[in-house]
Amino acid sequence: MNEDKVFVSALLIASVLCISLYTNSAFAYDLKEYCPLHEGNSATYVCIEDGESYEETVKVGDGEVINGTKTHNLIYYDDGEYVEDIYIAIDSEGLKVYMGYNEDECEIYNPPLIIFPNTETKKPVAYSSNMSVYDIEGNLLYKEKVKVIVTFIGIEDVVVPAGKFTQCIKFYITYEWKKEGKVHGEESGVLLLAPGVGIVKQAYNIHEYDEVGETKKTYSELCRLKTAIIDGKKIGKPAP
Repeated sequence: MNEDKVFVSALLIASVLCISLYTNSAFAYDLKEYCPLHEGNSATYVCIEDGESYEETVKVGDGEVINGTKTHNLIYYDDGEYVEDIYIAIDSEGLKVYMGYNEDECEIYNPPLIIFPNTETKKPVAYSSNMSVYDIEGNLLYKEKVKVIVTFIGIEDVVVPAGKFTQCIKFYITYEWKKEGKVHGEESGVLLLAPGVGIVKQAYNIHEYDEVGETKKTYSELCRLKTAIIDGKKIGKPAP
């Protein structure tokens, strides 16, 4: 998978344990109440990208302190092979991504990139961050501008390999990457979060552009929850 796609998947799955509370009278949530970011929690998804199937697993690590903030690292694997770590934290503003790294490079976000706001909202909300990418020796490779727009859609039930989940909240999310002022990647789609579980389904369309803005590649991705362990509770049944 390309680096931008891995980054987006990481960001989306990073909110796997980020549960919102919704009532018919108001759309309100407290991320700290519904984010069991505890070491040892995990979730596995069955995914199809551009017609090819794979499994993506995310595990919660202990994290570290970044610029005075205690973060948790989310460790990603595709078909059992390590992909990357993403460091996140939640404060009064929302769920934020501070850093990501893999075996080849490290991404630093300034300011930390908000993925979900920690306030009531009924309209689209937009956030952005400057991302600096370094090699393993600490040399700056390039910089990008990342923009995220989140829109609440509504509530619905959904059936995935892990089972049926009711009262799921549904979001429409778009991502945009700019390098040297030019858009070189976009991704848009929906994701559903189940109470007490997190993301159970997500479907996205990805567009990559060349240096002159022409479409270089377009493909889709669908991920559905297969199994999870949340604070010791098993969700779904692994294949025999």
